[in-house]
Amino acid sequence: MSDSTMWSIALTVLIIAWLIYGIMKAGYDDDKFRAKGIKVEARIVDKKNIGVSGTGNIKYKVVVEFETRNGVVRAQTKRYFTPEDLIKVMRKNTVQLFYLPEDPQQIYLVPQDME
Repeated sequence: MSDSTMWSIALTVLIIAWLIYGIMKAGYDDDKFRAKGIKVEARIVDKKNIGVSGTGNIKYKVVVEFETRNGVVRAQTKRYFTPEDLIKVMRKNTVQLFYLPEDPQQIYLVPQDME
C-alpha cells in the first residue's frame, strides 16, 4: 500500500472513532442529566452562531439565566440546534434545560422537549 492510501485509511478510522465518541457522549449526557438533574425553563440572554454541521444544524454558544432554590444562575454552553429546535426556542426566547443541583453551571439543553 502507498503512503497516501495508509493516510486515507488512518484518517477515515479517526473520523469514525470521533463520530462514535460524540454519539456515545451525547447519550451519556442525556442519561446523566435526566437522572440527576432538575428541569427548568431558562431565558436566553445571548446566543452566538459559531458553526454549522454537515446536516444543516447550527451550533450556538448560548448564555442562559434560570431560577434555582439558591437564586438566579447564569450559565453558558455550546449546542447544535436543528431548524425545528430553533423555531421552539425563538417563540419566547427560552429553552428547556437540566442543571445539576450540586453545580448549576453544568447544564444540558433539551429544546427537543419543548412544545
